[in-house]
Amino acid sequence: MKKLVTLLLAALLLLANAVPAYAAVPETAVPFYANTSQASVSFVIQENGHATWSIYCIGKTSCTGIDAVTYLERQVGNDWVRVDLENADDEYTYSTTVRRMAKTYEATLSISGTYRAVVEFT
Repeated sequence: MKKLVTLLLAALLLLANAVPAYAAVPETAVPFYANTSQASVSFVIQENGHATWSIYCIGKTSCTGIDAVTYLERQVGNDWVRVDLENADDEYTYSTTVRRMAKTYEATLSISGTYRAVVEFT
């Protein structure tokens, strides 16, 4: 009987010290649209290297204006490098005082590769 009580007490002590472990949940990047109803960019490169990208943004009803900065990047290895454009800082900026923005940009790409259009709306 004494062995049974000792065994039960030992089992209770082991179970009392058991702490569940939780694995970390990986976070995913989610766009944050604080004052925006919709935002998008479309990007097309023709066979002759002519690139066209269009930006589009609609602010929520409380929005009083939109600023946009856009540029192109080319993949070099695992990195993305900004493409030389004819504008200062190799980027285009556009502002409007209404809550809807649509603008199209063009550039000629002289090097083949993988490209992306980047835009930041504020």
